Amino acid sequence: MGVHLSEARKKYYAEHPGCHAGENHNWYGKKHSEDTKRKMAEARRKYYELNPEGREISSVRRKEYLLNHPDALRGENGPGWKGGISHPNHIARGLNEQDEWAKNILFRDDFTCQFCHRRGNGELNAHHIFFFAQYPELRMNQNNGITLCRPCHLMVHKGIGFD
Repeated sequence: MGVHLSEARKKYYAEHPGCHAGENHNWYGKKHSEDTKRKMAEARRKYYELNPEGREISSVRRKEYLLNHPDALRGENGPGWKGGISHPNHIARGLNEQDEWAKNILFRDDFTCQFCHRRGNGELNAHHIFFFAQYPELRMNQNNGITLCRPCHLMVHKGIGFD
């Protein structure tokens, strides 16, 4: 199986070596392990067992189906499950408590970046002053938060800082 390319497309890829095709493709010369192939096949089988309509289902209807069946192919049933090895920081960031903390920071700062004073337009972030990963005891402390717009937040994380 695979994608069949027209001669014009092959020529384009040959003239543009930065493209992700042929030898430049990240999967070029690689193969899935037998274990991975088995997991992928098992995931497909599970999906089609859960869904009697089988292969005829559209991608939109598949998404609707998965929303209505929250356990289907998620968590332990998912093909990418590796025994619950998520990093504790990753888990903590997904908690409702973290979302509530961020909302409180944005409200407290009146949805205004505390560096450039840009007002909120959907690009505001609640930033931990003392890093989330390094100071777990300060994660939900309201005094450890500040509202930053996306550009200022990037500057803080890149270490550029402010005058």
